[in-house]
This record gives sequence, C-alpha cells and structure tokens, in this order.
Amino acid sequence: MSELDLLADCLKDATKERDELAAALEQARKRELDLIELHAKIYTRIEQLEAALKVYEGIVAESRGVDGWHLNGDIAEWDEFDLPQIDASVSY
Repeated sequence: MSELDLLADCLKDATKERDELAAALEQARKRELDLIELHAKIYTRIEQLEAALKVYEGIVAESRGVDGWHLNGDIAEWDEFDLPQIDASVSY
C-alpha cells in the first residue's frame, strides 16, 4: 500500500469520525433545547404553585380554622390539621 493510499484511508477515517461527532453534537444540541423547554415549564409550574401557596398561607393567617369541618358546629382550628411545613430558606 502506497503512502497516498494510507493518507486516503486516514482521511476517510477522519471524515467518518467527523461525521459521527457532528451527529452526536446535533443530538446533544437537540437534547439541550429539550431540557431548556422542560426547565421553562417546571419554572412556570413552580411560580403557579408559589402563588397558590401564598393564597393558602393568607387564608390560614387570617382565619382560625375551617367552619363546618366538624359536624357538631365547632370550628376546626388550624392546629388540628396535619399541615405541611414549608421551608422558606430554600431558594432557587
């Protein structure tokens, strides 16, 4: 095999490798765009949940409990419920 044939084989191999890397890069770019879109959806959902939580916290802060919860007419005080605690120190 001549030097020219060896160079041609090397060029063919390099071209194949380049094409494979280009395809892998394109897939990675598509995945990145998918992840960016998913991040935006998750962030939007977090904003919606935070807004709902503020309403919930406002109701709890401005009331004693739930009237009508007990069938005997007593108000169910908030401390009777197993309400989840929100860690306000967590930030994004």
